[in-house]
Amino acid sequence: MKQPHIHLEQGQIWLARDADIVMPGRGARTPHTTRPVAVLTSDFILKVDPQQPTVLIAPLSTQMDYFDKYHDVTILRTNHPRLQDSRIVLSLLQPVRKDLLVDFVDKLTPFEIEAVKVRLADIFARPAPKE
Repeated sequence: MKQPHIHLEQGQIWLARDADIVMPGRGARTPHTTRPVAVLTSDFILKVDPQQPTVLIAPLSTQMDYFDKYHDVTILRTNHPRLQDSRIVLSLLQPVRKDLLVDFVDKLTPFEIEAVKVRLADIFARPAPKE
């Protein structure tokens, strides 16, 4: 299937159909029509292979009670007026088809992008605790 051309950059926040995003919950999950997601695929990959049909995303959640300092990055409404205070749930990193991104919302701040990179590096590099 030929993908529609949309300009994607790392750190952009898009709305995707909520039903297309894997969000196993720790409790009752409120279904939504759309869910904000952060594009995490690097700009290098996006430019080198623009025909690639998928991008890596992490969903956003407004359930701040479940904030996990090892897997989440907080984003605030003061920086993103179209969003509520949210957390980027990096433990739910997943591929999504580009054509499922339905509306551009905003872009993460440079500080938020760096925080995501630090958390991801920590997720992949942290050794298992000693037993």
